[in-house]
Amino acid sequence: MEALCLYCGGKKSRLLSPDVHMGDGMARDDDKFTVRMPQGMRDKLALRAKANNRSVNAEYVQILQDALNEPLKITGFSNEAERLADRHAEQFKAVVFETLNTMYGKDKA
Repeated sequence: MEALCLYCGGKKSRLLSPDVHMGDGMARDDDKFTVRMPQGMRDKLALRAKANNRSVNAEYVQILQDALNEPLKITGFSNEAERLADRHAEQFKAVVFETLNTMYGKDKA
């Protein structure tokens, strides 16, 4: 007799815990990683997973994948040349803006 999975309701040959859930395309030999979460976060993750029709593990993997697919937000400059280039680019943008505003601005009668 097949049992229903406690985490997604899908039919499983045995009940699985969230860290070995197989309903999300993950294999037993995939990397495993234990995560400590602040109190209540797992419940929020479970609600989000349910809303997206995914297991908690699949939802967690999707959130990580989305974050890793985002381009890195670079802050600061790696060297003086980058800092100077940025400063000159900002000055150039200001001059172009001022010129265009003078040419096409609402101040012209």
